[in-house]
Amino acid sequence: MRRLTTIAMVLLVAPFAMAEGDQQKAPTFTLEDPHKKSVKVSFPREKPLFLSLADREGSEEIPGWAKPIKDAYGDQIEHIGVADLNAIPGLMRGPIRMFFRSVEGYVLMDWDGEVCKQYGVKAKTALIVVVDRDGGVLAREEGAADDARVDAMKEVLGKYLGDGAESVEDSE
Repeated sequence: MRRLTTIAMVLLVAPFAMAEGDQQKAPTFTLEDPHKKSVKVSFPREKPLFLSLADREGSEEIPGWAKPIKDAYGDQIEHIGVADLNAIPGLMRGPIRMFFRSVEGYVLMDWDGEVCKQYGVKAKTALIVVVDRDGGVLAREEGAADDARVDAMKEVLGKYLGDGAESVEDSE
């Protein structure tokens, strides 16, 4: 029994194994978009990644994070959403895809919930992960946004972007 517990812990922790300098690395994954196109999310990337992951209930928390970050950094970052759809019956996939085609933003379909599980998404709770260009996790927050946590995330992004990069808000 202890061996099974150890194996389970290794499997849960492995995707976010500590890398050089004690920075967590974001797992690479491939999912479908609403048009059935296979999309690989891997590193390095051209821009830092704002990754939002949630099931239906948790998705209600995402705009509280995404809007202020997008307002602040606009096209300096990339935002990808991942929808945990493992509770959706197979017959509903078509209507769900149609729904996500009309949603603002770019959302990938996690039909079996494996990517959300790999990232540690909890039921009814949004998970926000900010990843640098090389796959290092800069910030990770769960649940509803509040001003202090959003400001802290903006600060992390501002420091990372550095070198004269300023938020869209600062330039207005």
